[in-house]
Amino acid sequence: GIRRHLHCEVCVVCNALAPSPVCLSCRRQPQQTAMILIHRGQQTENKVRRLHAICSHCTGCEEAGRACEALDCALLYERVMTDVQHQRGLDLDWGLSLLSSERPPIHQ
Repeated sequence: GIRRHLHCEVCVVCNALAPSPVCLSCRRQPQQTAMILIHRGQQTENKVRRLHAICSHCTGCEEAGRACEALDCALLYERVMTDVQHQRGLDLDWGLSLLSSERPPIHQ
């Protein structure tokens, strides 16, 4: 259907349009790309912890994700989106595995 015509990949590192999750330009710079992904992973983990702490304090419950029902809360939306990003592991494990499995051709 029409979805295959509208689907395009975006590099998880630089957001450039690419035929794969990590573009050729980023794959040609594996050390820099790895550092970017590691830094993002650390930022995401810190954000997850910070948002969960705020939600736990607000709800008075350690399991804030299950206790919070405030659909109009901007932090709830941000926490859920950050959790999704963290669970997908785009920032670190998945991206780094792409670097090691997809060796780009080197043109001189």
